[in-house]
Order: sequence, then structure tokens, then C-alpha cells
Amino acid sequence: MRRQAVTALVMSALMSGTVSAREAQIGAQHTYVTACLADEEPADRMVSICERALDQPDASLRQRLDVMETLAWAHYHLDDEARARSLFVEILAIDPDSEDGLSGLGWLAIESQDYGVARDYFERAMNRSPNAEVQAGLAMSRYWGNDIGSRDALHGLEAALAIDPNYLWAMVRKGWVLTDLDRLDEAAAAFRFVIKREPDNESALYGMAFVESERDNWTTALSFVDRALEEDPDYVSALSRRSLILFYLDRNKEALRDAEKVIALAPDRADGYVRKARALSSLGRRVKGFEVLKEAEARVGYSSFLVYWRASLLLDEGRSSEALEQIDRTMAESEADFHDHLLRARIGLELKDIPLARESIDAALALRPEDKWGLYYDAMVMAQEDRFGMAVQQFGQAVERGLSLTKLDEFNAALVGRGAYATAVLLRARYLLVK
Repeated sequence: MRRQAVTALVMSALMSGTVSAREAQIGAQHTYVTACLADEEPADRMVSICERALDQPDASLRQRLDVMETLAWAHYHLDDEARARSLFVEILAIDPDSEDGLSGLGWLAIESQDYGVARDYFERAMNRSPNAEVQAGLAMSRYWGNDIGSRDALHGLEAALAIDPNYLWAMVRKGWVLTDLDRLDEAAAAFRFVIKREPDNESALYGMAFVESERDNWTTALSFVDRALEEDPDYVSALSRRSLILFYLDRNKEALRDAEKVIALAPDRADGYVRKARALSSLGRRVKGFEVLKEAEARVGYSSFLVYWRASLLLDEGRSSEALEQIDRTMAESEADFHDHLLRARIGLELKDIPLARESIDAALALRPEDKWGLYYDAMVMAQEDRFGMAVQQFGQAVERGLSLTKLDEFNAALVGRGAYATAVLLRARYLLVK
């Protein structure tokens, strides 16, 4: 603290001209370097300070390399990525094994989504200095580049956090990897850890909004996503998630407004169009919603996400055959995930095509064997197969995993429709007693 205060006073004196020329010469040789390496000023001021530090002839080689790294990041924060990159390249020209140069280029490659390039730089940096930042950068570049899966990425991040438990970037990434693994309680703990130490961390705030919305805690999710957007009003993913949250809170006009902003900010992303189409549909403008999805495919191209929601809206309209045609496009592309198979099972039930429904629900459960919706629609298919005892058992499993009892009436209707009156009566009585 004392050194920082002295540095600030000397810097002020140097820039105001209140010291002698000789004092300025001596001070400049040390103070600009010290001030640059302290890295405590706004980025534009850091550029000026660090460039002056590089002009000092008595700075050591180590100091010059450190100054160049600080200067590179100052340019990066001023959105001059080209200058930042050239400085990191210059660092490597001086010292080919510089961890600062290697990891700097690694982070810039991650920013550009050149994950293979990032991985190579981080692997070289690991050989020089296996610190927490390099370990985390390597794990995530390999994960985002599809070299490793979620569990291996998690192990890499945990290794980074074992080196530095307070490395918040790695902790946020850990939270997101845990959401990919559907380990929501652990993900929430990681995001809370970050928010406690850095309350304005927008990625952690958005992460909490994501987790709470996945738990259907829409009001809580809204409070977190609002805080993330206070930090960055143009945070596209947070805007998209808020549109979804507002949709489920039946605030569709607000959901529509956020969706339109997502489209304006990211016209090549599919999710803004989907959010808009769903909000329009809930506002009674379903035809316009279909037009939005058609426009989206013209702009974005084929997207399984767009196809899924077009099929879903068609199913909601009772246009089951058209819905099947849409979702089968995703099947043909071999891109179907759990949600695609589940929707196809629902379509099969509506069409009374039970072999189709069975094939689809089996595929869904193979991906998520304990998902409450997978279990529920498996029960619905079993009812149509006249496997009433197993259907009731599977319905119970779905309830244990969080399925709302509001689905009891629909399930009982399926049983009654197959003539299983006594089973339906006993099931209703059981859950009435539970309530």
C-alpha cells in the first residue's frame, strides 16, 4: 500500500512538472515501470504509462517483458486485439518459452473461438509454468474444442482450483460445466461462491439465473438475471434467458421485448427468434410466430433448435403430422437430443402411433434415464400398451423426481381411455391421501 501511494505521488509530480529534470530522469527510469506493473489505472492511461516504461533504457529484460504483457492487456481492454496480439508475439520472439506470451495468445484464441490454437498455446505454457490460469485455460479450450467431455473438463478445472481456490474465472466455468452435467446443486454452489466474493460478476449472476430457471424457480431466476443485465444491458445470453423466464411468468409482452433485442444484437443466433415466436404464440399471434421461425431459418439456416420449436408449436396447434415431418428433419441429420426424442414420443401419442412413441421414448430415456418428463411420457406410452401396473410405477418414479401432480389428471385420462377404471380410481385415491 505504501509503495502504491508513493508511486501515485511521484507519477503526479512527473506529469505536473513539479520535479527537477534530473529527478524526473531518475524517477522515470523506475516509476513508469513500477506504475505499469501495478496495473491500477484505466486501460487508456495504462497504455500511456506502459509505453513510457518501455522507453526507459535501464529496465531489465524481465521488467520489459512484464511491461509488454501489461500493455498487451491494456490494448485488449480498449478493444485493440490486433495490437495485443502483436505484443504477445513480440514477447515470444524475445523469449519463445514465455508463459505470459503463450497464455496471452491462448486467451486471445479462446476469445476468437479458435480452440485448437488455444489448446496448443496452453499446452506449451503448461510445460513452462503449470499455474491455475494455464490449467483452466487448457481444460476449457479442450472442452470447447470437443477434445474432452464434461467430466474431464471438470477434473481440469478442479486441478486449477486446487492450485488457486479463489481463481474466480475457473469457478464460474466449473459452475457451467456442472450445469452441463445436470448437477444443479453443485453448480449453484460454485456460482454463489463467486457472487459472494464478486457481487457484480455477470457470468455468475447469469449462471444462478440459469440454474434457478432450470429448477422452475422463475421469480428467483428473474432477480438474478436482472442483476446480470444491470452489469451488461447487452448480455445476449442473459437477455435470451430473461425472455424465457418472463414467458413462464406469463409476462409475454416483456418477453417479446427482450426477444426482439436479442435478435437485434445477434441476428445469426436462433434463440432470439424462438423466444419471439413463443411469446407471440402465447399472445394469440401464432401465425406470426410461425412466420418468425420461417424468417429465422432463412437467416440462420438449418438449426435443430428452430426445428424443435416449430414442431412443438405445430403440435400445440394439433397439426401432429406436420410436427412429425419437422422433427424427423433433425432425426435425418443425426442431431437428435433428449428433447427431440421426447417431443417425437409426444407426437407419436397424439397420432396414436404407439410403436413410434415407444421407439422415441426409449431413445430419450437412453440419454436421460432419470428425467421426470422422460419417465412421465414412458408411463403414458405404457398406458397405451395396456401395461397398467408398470405405467403406474413409472408415474410414481416421475413424481419422486419432481413431476407436478397437476399431470395426474392427464395420466388418469390415459388409463381410463384404455379401460383401466379401477387403476385410475386407486391411483387418484393414493395421491389424494398423500396431499
